[in-house]
Amino acid sequence: MCGLAGLFVIVEAVNAMGALANGVRLLRSLHGLKGTLTAGFGIALLSNQMNNLPSGLLSGAAVRASGVQGAVRDAILVGVDLGPNLSISGSPTIILWLIAIRREVLEISFWRFLKVGRLGCAAGAGSGNFGVVGKFRINNPSQGVL
Repeated sequence: MCGLAGLFVIVEAVNAMGALANGVRLLRSLHGLKGTLTAGFGIALLSNQMNNLPSGLLSGAAVRASGVQGAVRDAILVGVDLGPNLSISGSPTIILWLIAIRREVLEISFWRFLKVGRLGCAAGAGSGNFGVVGKFRINNPSQGVL
């Protein structure tokens, strides 16, 4: 429980450093396909580095404050969800699963997990983000390029 509380402390500390204002400014500058993919993959990398709970809380607050909607908002959701799957350190849940797997005498090294995670995360984030773009184009055909 203390670890979870620590994640909220991280959110407040990062927010106090101006992360929310910078996130709002960045989100307002993202447009089109490039902006959608930048948002999705960028938050995926951030979620892997700092865990998806604090990055999700910060990005959710930034999305609300910036008023961003549509494909960029949806791509952020995909990135927050898939980012921690890139490496072992991305999520405490992955560490718990690895402990359980090792009890069953299966050994998965950090490098093997990273190789598979890199491919799986890239494929999942890529297909998820392009799915978001496709959904947006189907629902808004008159807007052309995002």
